[in-house]
Amino acid sequence: MWTQINIGRTIVNLANPSSVKPTFISPSVIENGESLIFQLTVTNSCGIQSTDTCIVNVIKTNKPPVANAGPDQQVSEGTTVDLDGSNSLDTDGNIISYMWEQIEGNEVHLDFADSAQASFFAPYVAPDDETYVFQLTIIDNGELISTDTCIINIGNNIPPIANAGEDQTVIEGKTVTLNGSNSVTMDGSTVLYKWQQISGAPVTLSNTIVARPTFVAPPVSNNGHDGIEVLIFLLTVTDNRGSKDSDEVKKTINDNGIIGFQENVITTITSTTKELGIEINEDKGSIISFETIDPNTIDGVTKKPDDLPYGLIDIGIKVYTPGENVEVTIHLSSPAPEDYRWYKYSATKRWYDFSENAIFNVDRTQVTLILSDGGSSDEDGVKNGVIIDPSGLGIFYPTEFIDPNNPGITDENDNGGSGDGELVGGGCFIMSLK
Repeated sequence: MWTQINIGRTIVNLANPSSVKPTFISPSVIENGESLIFQLTVTNSCGIQSTDTCIVNVIKTNKPPVANAGPDQQVSEGTTVDLDGSNSLDTDGNIISYMWEQIEGNEVHLDFADSAQASFFAPYVAPDDETYVFQLTIIDNGELISTDTCIINIGNNIPPIANAGEDQTVIEGKTVTLNGSNSVTMDGSTVLYKWQQISGAPVTLSNTIVARPTFVAPPVSNNGHDGIEVLIFLLTVTDNRGSKDSDEVKKTINDNGIIGFQENVITTITSTTKELGIEINEDKGSIISFETIDPNTIDGVTKKPDDLPYGLIDIGIKVYTPGENVEVTIHLSSPAPEDYRWYKYSATKRWYDFSENAIFNVDRTQVTLILSDGGSSDEDGVKNGVIIDPSGLGIFYPTEFIDPNNPGITDENDNGGSGDGELVGGGCFIMSLK
């Protein structure tokens, strides 16, 4: 459940606030812009709740400030610890407010919490170590808001060293892999990972607690950012004694130059050099990987369709509820011929007709796929919250018979057959899997 909590500002209308990804139309604002704060409350099946907030800065001419809570620190117990936000900046104005607050760890008293530099007394924690997290919130003279956090480890444990990988520039529509695998602990203890996006157009990570999660670079061509979107991710690593460290990585997304698709459609160039786009009903899932595959690279004994004009597209989908069905719409750059169908490829089932779960629009420029986590449309066949879907538009030319009992085995001298199959594309007999 999403709610706007700074009601003193412009109130926006959240479309479907009980969904994972609600939307709203950014309001008209004054020259200074406006910060809108939203709270998310999530509830599990046992009725236990947790909340988090996010800030959306709606800008006109004023740019939001950039908070900098200073580096993470390892300190000794019984000492005074300084928190330093003086490197925060505002490129087109002034910072008029600083506010420090503790968001993790046993409570300590903060001195000068409303200034750029705050401090506290590190308590005695022996024989164990303790980790404290502090958040700095700054406001500029246009009342735009920015936040940042820092970690303070107290004790004698050697904390881990987080490494969020190298900054990178990629084009929209590509699958991006974050890499925290070079994070280390000096004493050989276990590293736990936690990824969080802290800036840029929201994307869905395949998994927030693994070393190498993926996401799909979002569309940027029509969002007012001159074809560039900068995404910043924070990696926090924790060792098995509770000490933490964090690191940030920046991914710059460039426009891929593809036009003619709606703004929210993720686009790419296929293995056959054709333009193609995808979008998903985000009430039930998100796209976490998007690859194009040259069918000629797939080995095997089964007969693949004679023509796959867009090659294969391999989509990874994160399903919010394991076992759920989701809808994915494929946008084609030219209408699909009437006798072409949608085929899936599976390492176990090989090539098979997926037309029963593929709905073309009237002019055949779009096809909506009904995919089921753990069902026949999912490559791994497991209700694990992830759908893997290699598939594509194709056709078997006439006079090629596919035996329903041996899919993909052809007899070029036979134009028909009997059994559970069907005639497709002017006489081609295709096995029907139900």
